[in-house]
Amino acid sequence: MTTGFRSESPLLPPFLRWRVLRCAAPLLVASLLTLAGSACAGDADLSQDPIPVEQPPIRPLDDLLALPEFLEVLELQTRRDGAGLAPFLAHGTPEIRARAALALASVQDPEQWEVLRGLLGDPEASVRRDAAFALGQIPQPDGGMALLEALEGEDVVDVRLRIIEALGKRGGQLAAGELLEVEPAPEERAAHLLALGRLALNTDGFPPTGVVATLARHLYSGDERVREAAAYYFGRSPNPQAWLVAVDVIREAMEIMAPDAPALMHLGVALGRLRDPEDGVRLTRLLEEAEDWRIRTNAARGLAAPEFLESPGTREALWGAMESDPYEHVAVAAAESLTTGFQVPEGVLERAGGWIRGDPTRWRTHFPFLRPLATAGEGEAVVAWTRRQAREGEVMAVVRGLEVVAAMNGPEITDVLFEMADHPDPEVRAAAVASLAGRWPREFGGDEGLTRYAELFAREVEAENPLAASSAARALGHPVFHPYGSVQILRDAWEVRGLPTLRSEEALGIREIPVLEALLKAMGDTGDSLLLPILDSALSEPDYRIRRAAAEARRELTGQEVQGLDLPDPERRPDAAALVALGPEPELVLETSRGRLVFRLLPDQAPLTVTSIAELANAGAYDGTRFHRVIPNFVAQGGDVGLGDGTGGPGYAIPSEFTQIPFLRGVIGMASAGKDTEGSQFYLTHSMQPHLDGGYTAFGWVISGEDVMDRILEGDRIEAARVRPRSSPSSGAPAGSDHDSGDPPG
Repeated sequence: MTTGFRSESPLLPPFLRWRVLRCAAPLLVASLLTLAGSACAGDADLSQDPIPVEQPPIRPLDDLLALPEFLEVLELQTRRDGAGLAPFLAHGTPEIRARAALALASVQDPEQWEVLRGLLGDPEASVRRDAAFALGQIPQPDGGMALLEALEGEDVVDVRLRIIEALGKRGGQLAAGELLEVEPAPEERAAHLLALGRLALNTDGFPPTGVVATLARHLYSGDERVREAAAYYFGRSPNPQAWLVAVDVIREAMEIMAPDAPALMHLGVALGRLRDPEDGVRLTRLLEEAEDWRIRTNAARGLAAPEFLESPGTREALWGAMESDPYEHVAVAAAESLTTGFQVPEGVLERAGGWIRGDPTRWRTHFPFLRPLATAGEGEAVVAWTRRQAREGEVMAVVRGLEVVAAMNGPEITDVLFEMADHPDPEVRAAAVASLAGRWPREFGGDEGLTRYAELFAREVEAENPLAASSAARALGHPVFHPYGSVQILRDAWEVRGLPTLRSEEALGIREIPVLEALLKAMGDTGDSLLLPILDSALSEPDYRIRRAAAEARRELTGQEVQGLDLPDPERRPDAAALVALGPEPELVLETSRGRLVFRLLPDQAPLTVTSIAELANAGAYDGTRFHRVIPNFVAQGGDVGLGDGTGGPGYAIPSEFTQIPFLRGVIGMASAGKDTEGSQFYLTHSMQPHLDGGYTAFGWVISGEDVMDRILEGDRIEAARVRPRSSPSSGAPAGSDHDSGDPPG
């Protein structure tokens, strides 16, 4: 019997075992040791085969310009007009009925639930498919039983899959028990298990009887997709007591799985929640031997429990991963686990002090130790680390270091922040100014100290750096700065950067909008009526964002609402000309600091999203922005074209467009703060994330650069982003190939 991820080469250093197993057939011990020294002669630069990205199952494409009704449906979807869409559900053309049902999946109008339910009996399978998807998007008590009834009479696999998916989202506990009795076809098995898992996660308390046993049994399936679908529930369940009866089955299944089985990602997390010290050995083996970096990442996270950390060998295994794993994602997860708990042991901090003084290139593994070191009285080490990163030019490291430094007390820390506020790099300077803008109330040091702050903010509010200017403006709005000339400083800043920007013949730049909004808000915060003329003038500016900021500032200043002002965001509508220019299958090309990524986009599934992304990309808005949020084995998120720190965007929102593209590995989706709040930020998924399906706009997937996606780390840049038109796979190279090796059009 195969032992899965068990080591067959005990003479090797533990962390190198998985590399040798991957690189060599069974060899003599001497040969293995030679390989250990070379680390596969390529793993250090991640030259192993990339984890593939498969095309997700997608709804057949519509030609949105073929029929005028398609654009009418899109208009109604954009306006969230469920009643207006209802007549199209009875249209004589099946494609129109299907499209209207798909539109209601984004509108989510409960009033149309019964009409959609009726479409489950439509003679056209495409209509039934989209109606089922829409029903899964609309909350409805007892809706699961209607879906089960439709499933019983449905024989088209594509429709059945959508009904099963809808049951997983909206079925309820009663439907879970009934769904358990359904015998799915082989091609439906994975979807069936995912639906059962999602239903189990949504129930209060324990899952319906039989669900856990069914999921556990399928961990032995010969189909990799089925195994992963079954494992998903265990990895997502926050309460291990709910599946404790299956724990022996889970452990045994893990023992016989191949070392790169995706199911191990989820099961490793599950065992980590169980906190049984015996499972620490299993997780340590996964960390040291699993071939897939995502499995090793989750194993490192699973070992964060105190019950594991206190077991012999656990911390050493985490240190080994942190220092040696070729994927920094794994190293970061290991560092975070080492710093878990209310108090990090003194021995760990001593070793961490040496680690952060070592190789500066893996600064992301240093960061989890900075706060515990500062708390333990080693603030000087944190400051020294931050200064060294500044000398090395690791801008994002300095930004993260300043987060910790700013939380420390003492005038010497204030001096460090002022020192960094003079740094030549604009991001470092902006981070220091932001820290000082939040620091002065607790440590300004009297009149002399306030003068120092006021002079800095006065300088930065007129400087070129938008993020620093925004922070400085917000600080100057506080009345405590009145004696230091803050009202005049804000007035001068408006004259220097506000009016010239608004009067320029060029369009208002995305990165300048937050600065002008901050200036106007600060004027309202001052409480000084001398600034009312500026606010009143701004109320008539063409850009609605400036009018809105001025109105809010005026209300703050006077206590009165501005009447009769057009303040809502302008409606974003489907653009037929933009769709024609893009073609049905355009490609988004990201040139990143790690390499090139190419995505296939589907404007027919998410037309507003794709045209908006294309507009921003081809205007250069994404150029130079960073991936500001990377959570290993979850998402890499970037695209903040406003402030650039993850809190900004283009200054407008577009409606959510919930598509039937599942969030599998390599899918690109829109970040949001809730329905209809999407802007410019997007994310890439490292692995399947079913809980995101139907809740976020998915609009494409990686077709080239899987290895680049896996290497992207927090702080990496998008150097250039462009969307290039493409008619269809048949008109050029096949989908999935990077057929154009030249630079993207500028």
